Amino acid sequence: HREQPVARFRQLTTQFKNGGASAEEYVQNCWLLFLTVPGKNAKVMIQNTIKSVAELLPEAGLKSGLLKALNEHRIRQQQFPALTPLQWLVDSAASPLE
Repeated sequence: HREQPVARFRQLTTQFKNGGASAEEYVQNCWLLFLTVPGKNAKVMIQNTIKSVAELLPEAGLKSGLLKALNEHRIRQQQFPALTPLQWLVDSAASPLE
């Protein structure tokens, strides 16, 4: 079951790097994906993973946009922690890109 989230993460990352998704969409889709990984803390995963991806980006604009989107996501989570995604959103995050 570990291959599916990894493959989905790779799809999301490729889509973001190729301009097929905004930084905000990328962070949100990664968040929804990380919520589906059993036994893992999605908050820790999103922070560590997005920061690592940002470090690997050669373009300063993409890097700063991604870190800004991550910070905005973190703020939303702190302000509205009780709001969790609906199950269909979590399920759609695990489905392949169309």
